Amino acid sequence: VRRKRDAQGKAVIDYSFHAQIVGWNSRVRKEVRKLVQEGIPSFKIFMPATEGWMVDDAGLFYALKEVGGLGGMIEVHAENGPLINANVNELVREKKLSVKYFPQSRPNLVEGEAVSRAINLARGSAGRLYIVHLTTREGLEAVRQAKKKKIQVYAETGPQYLLLDKEYFKGKNGYLYLACPPIKSREDNRALWRGLRDGSIDCIGTDHCAFLGKEKVRAKKDFRKGPYGLPGVETSFPLLFTEGYRKKRLSLERLVQLTSYNPARLFGLYPRKGSIAVGSDADPVSYTHLTL
Repeated sequence: VRRKRDAQGKAVIDYSFHAQIVGWNSRVRKEVRKLVQEGIPSFKIFMPATEGWMVDDAGLFYALKEVGGLGGMIEVHAENGPLINANVNELVREKKLSVKYFPQSRPNLVEGEAVSRAINLARGSAGRLYIVHLTTREGLEAVRQAKKKKIQVYAETGPQYLLLDKEYFKGKNGYLYLACPPIKSREDNRALWRGLRDGSIDCIGTDHCAFLGKEKVRAKKDFRKGPYGLPGVETSFPLLFTEGYRKKRLSLERLVQLTSYNPARLFGLYPRKGSIAVGSDADPVSYTHLTL
């Protein structure tokens, strides 16, 4: 309700909402059912749960089961929280907290393990799973194998994970590139482009979460001080058109699928959105996933 009020009279484009699940119990189950009835069928869960956002594996399983039964979908930020915490503690012990060490706190295993675990829970619950901002070749391979087994799993990545790599953290302004999950290696970049071409990745979003440079500079000497997030709304499609289509990594048709048709279809907006056809809105949608 508050978010709808914030947008009332201000929005110049059509928009829709996801809701976040920060725990699982009978009260949340009732709220989920109500939200689906009100037209919000997608719910986000953070696997690396922080204080106040505690959804364990059992909660994820039952959320997948409940929402799937209602025709909705669970979006998952897939990283292994306990492993991240252990890695950070080790870096603290070694006094390695400058931003150049940030990738060591969240190596590829952190995402690969969590993606595989989420997929197993989706298979057992018969739910629909959407992996947001996929970054690694390990996570991608887990998604690819799940699709072969006809598990209802879908994946998204973003321009930052296609075009940036962890070498940026070593630069003078490396703190500006802090995001969770972090940008990975050039090998991961190449793997994700292949995943976009072969259909393993279904959508491209932005995960737009912007901060001022004066806010992010706090993390220069201690990456724990954040904040984490990168902008993307303004630059996403121009970057994808240039780096994807113009450089022959993606066909124009595939680019439109990834940014318009597939998101509209998966989130229940098609054929009103994501299509140029009689009866559809004359504003082909470009999917943007915002973190608010």
